[in-house]
Amino acid sequence: MAFGDEIMQGVMNAADTVTKAVETGNFSNLSSDLSATFNDTAKRFKEQAARSGIYNSYMPGGSSARNNSGVNMTEQYILNKKKISVFQKAHVSSISSTISGIIAGFFTFSSLLFALICLPGAIYLTSAFDISGFIFFFVLTLLFGLWWKKSHDKKKLIKQFNLFKKAVGNREYISIKEFASIVQISEDDLKKSLKKMISSGMLIGARFDDEETTLILSENAFDEYKKFVQSQRQQEIYDQSAQVDTQGMNVTSDSQKVIDEGNEYLVKVRRINDMIPDDDEEHMSDKLYNLENIMKRIFEHVGQHPEKAQDLRKFMNYYLPTTEKLLNAYVHLDAQPEVGDNIKDTKKQISDALDTINTAFEKLFDDLFEEQAWDIASDISVMQTMMSQDGLMQSQSGL
Repeated sequence: MAFGDEIMQGVMNAADTVTKAVETGNFSNLSSDLSATFNDTAKRFKEQAARSGIYNSYMPGGSSARNNSGVNMTEQYILNKKKISVFQKAHVSSISSTISGIIAGFFTFSSLLFALICLPGAIYLTSAFDISGFIFFFVLTLLFGLWWKKSHDKKKLIKQFNLFKKAVGNREYISIKEFASIVQISEDDLKKSLKKMISSGMLIGARFDDEETTLILSENAFDEYKKFVQSQRQQEIYDQSAQVDTQGMNVTSDSQKVIDEGNEYLVKVRRINDMIPDDDEEHMSDKLYNLENIMKRIFEHVGQHPEKAQDLRKFMNYYLPTTEKLLNAYVHLDAQPEVGDNIKDTKKQISDALDTINTAFEKLFDDLFEEQAWDIASDISVMQTMMSQDGLMQSQSGL
């Protein structure tokens, strides 16, 4: 271990000693514990210095806050503290709850005894003193009984805490399913116990994820979880922008099914595009943006004209799955560390195939308007004939 590591380890041990004293409220041995920690650190420092003979590494001009690898030890210490599981930080003792339970139990049974003594007089209404005495001691029995039960429950919770602490170890997070399997209780009972520990202050800093499927046990893990949730929300917003908005469209069940499946493919195309560099030599990213745009226009048209949903069945069942397969193959090839001729040729073939796919999809989109084009042409022809018959149009020779 480097000199800087020895010093920093000593600081960490001293900090842990002070933290433990603050959390337990026991400062009686703090001075002697700190003295022993510092003496032990100094002893190990001198021993290592004598073996290596390189005191110069800590002479002016160097940084005692950095080890030989150039790592800032203060930052490393802070990071390490953030990674410590809250189970390991907590120091829970059952002594106070045991004493509290004994005292509460004594007063509970004493109050009950006095209440029983006054009970005959209260039943037969022979004495106002007995009636009021019975009521008074009965109420005390209930109050002390609640105190005793609370102490008993806390003692039971502490016993569970020690079991959980042993099961979790140094983990920064653990799934509720795995946790329940280790401690051999149901997931619901486990979550109830953990929530009691958190609310009672035993597990300060412990948190559940949003779905309550994972228990987060360190600041570092919670920071990472917040980053993950934020990125997920941003990704959802990003993916939604690629999907067809059917609000205001008169969609049917068949057309909605086509649009839903289409939205899934749109999201897949966008995510595949995100995995391909913008400077890709095959310009795949630009081609995929074009593909996404064509697909979105096709599904928007189906939303506006639900009767066209059946015309896309072959498109949905064959063309889109095959396109997805080709794109996934391209991503796999693009991720290879060493690129040979076979990989280059295959990527080129997929890129050329995507050009064909885009052209075909554009043709399909155009074909969706064929019936509408025929209807418009027919309307124009009929109108021109009627205008000619009514003398509202000049003959072609007069033009």
